[in-house]
Amino acid sequence: MQLRQYSQLIEGAYHHTYARDLDLKSGLQFQFINNTNLPETGVLPLIPDYQSVKPSLYSILQKAWGKKYAGRWAKIRLSKAFGNHYFQNCSKNSRSIYPPLSQC
Repeated sequence: MQLRQYSQLIEGAYHHTYARDLDLKSGLQFQFINNTNLPETGVLPLIPDYQSVKPSLYSILQKAWGKKYAGRWAKIRLSKAFGNHYFQNCSKNSRSIYPPLSQC
């Protein structure tokens, strides 16, 4: 069995420091995957042909003394021989680091 998979990832990122102790990092990511089975092997494929499109946004806000807030949103579109399927994922995270990593 042979598979051919093409995967592209495009990312735009932004970073800015406010005052002396507040960092903002944010960005946009776009991932495209095209998976194709090569039929000349004569073996029934275990993984169907599919295309996956995944745009996502993220943002990280961090204080110099170790407090960190992060959020991410992603939506996945999966197309295969059986139809289209849509998935959505949102997550957020907050943590404190003491002492700050720069002082470890």
